[in-house]
Amino acid sequence: MTQAKRVVRSDLWLNPVFDARLAQEQDISLGVFPVRGNPAAAWDMLAGAHVYHVSAAKDELPQEWFATGELIARCPRLFCVSSSGAGYDTVDVPA
Repeated sequence: MTQAKRVVRSDLWLNPVFDARLAQEQDISLGVFPVRGNPAAAWDMLAGAHVYHVSAAKDELPQEWFATGELIARCPRLFCVSSSGAGYDTVDVPA
């Protein structure tokens, strides 16, 4: 049995098809954290994430949740960052 892949995203609006599609996979679990609220709970989710699906909306996503070198360093299991929307302004690609 393979280990479940953990996908984490924020609670910013995303087409519900994203969550529905992931729910069809037995080896993928999804965690959704609030961008405003309890940062410790969000960091707990992100620390166990294999995939971070980040919003590309830099005006809506607080900078704390941008995919930066600092965020990546706090997520030891992370192997992929993906973005939704047009572009990837919230992702520090070189990091």
